Amino acid sequence: MSEKKNLAAVRRLFDEVLSGGDLSVLDSLIASNLKLYDPSAKNFAGGLEGFKKREEMYDYAFPSKTVEIDEIFSSGDTVSVRWTVTGTHDRDLTGIPATGNDITVTGTSIFLLKGGKITEIWQNWDELGMLAQLGVYSTSAYAGQR
Repeated sequence: MSEKKNLAAVRRLFDEVLSGGDLSVLDSLIASNLKLYDPSAKNFAGGLEGFKKREEMYDYAFPSKTVEIDEIFSSGDTVSVRWTVTGTHDRDLTGIPATGNDITVTGTSIFLLKGGKITEIWQNWDELGMLAQLGVYSTSAYAGQR
């Protein structure tokens, strides 16, 4: 698949799924045996269905979220994205009751595509920063300690 088509597939993931909430699009973008490498997803079951459940969780907790592509580039079958998500914590997130707090979180994802579908994702994002913005973790407790 061409780099141009790979870029278009990843842009579609961000626009229609991550920001738009249309999980039905995932069937055409994500391989059924997807592998996700993300320190925040230690219990990820894998595959397309696991990815859908993960997105449902975030869509539920942050129904107004948007995920913007800050930078995107590709090389062969690999697409890299630096992104920013914003939203309001309106509903429960894995045991964290809705706070009504706004969040802004940044991250980086690297996608491997084969046959037009995403087969692997490596990503890191500021989970600790999100928890601090939700008020469930304080970074000030560690400021100045060595």
